[in-house]
Amino acid sequence: MHDAADTARAAFDASVGEHGHLHESSLVEFAAGVLPAPFELIVARHLRSCARCRAGALDAARVGASCGRAAPFIRLPGAAGAAATALGQRVDDILTGGRRHPTWWHVFRGLEICSLGERSQAQLWLLRAQPGTVLPAHGHGGDELTLVLAGSYFNGRAVLEAGAVEEADEAVVHQPVVTSTAVCVCLAATRGGLRFRRFLPRLLRRVVGL
Repeated sequence: MHDAADTARAAFDASVGEHGHLHESSLVEFAAGVLPAPFELIVARHLRSCARCRAGALDAARVGASCGRAAPFIRLPGAAGAAATALGQRVDDILTGGRRHPTWWHVFRGLEICSLGERSQAQLWLLRAQPGTVLPAHGHGGDELTLVLAGSYFNGRAVLEAGAVEEADEAVVHQPVVTSTAVCVCLAATRGGLRFRRFLPRLLRRVVGL
């Protein structure tokens, strides 16, 4: 007979299985080629390693093709447009040391961010957080899409590891916590900025443009 703890654990395990993947709407927008470059890049990178989302994107592209729309994703899984590809090259240069002096902002204790600029009213960021870092609680003025490149963090419901994505919008308020095992590196795209509850994070938001 299962007790309350077993039931709660089973529910948690089930929820973890659903986290780390893209919403169907994002897959449809990617297949249709209408995502801003920062979001398109993150989706394309996630599809490289996620068979489940890759299958969903293929399905979306096939539906588009059946309606007479072009669907280049069918021909090249994980493909991205020219603007997103250029952003991806900048990301790779920074992560591999090809770009020797990227500007990293030490915005909170244990957290650094690097801005990769704005495309189509969407910002792209690299985030690097030390093990155990607790990020400030925040909401969102628009969409946010985060891809874990290395390490892992807990989003309040599940631990997201390398390759996983997290989507958030105006309805989501969360406080990510980096796990204690390794430095966590993420790539994040945002629209509308972040909404911090405390004064100091709100002040820093104005300085670095979060």
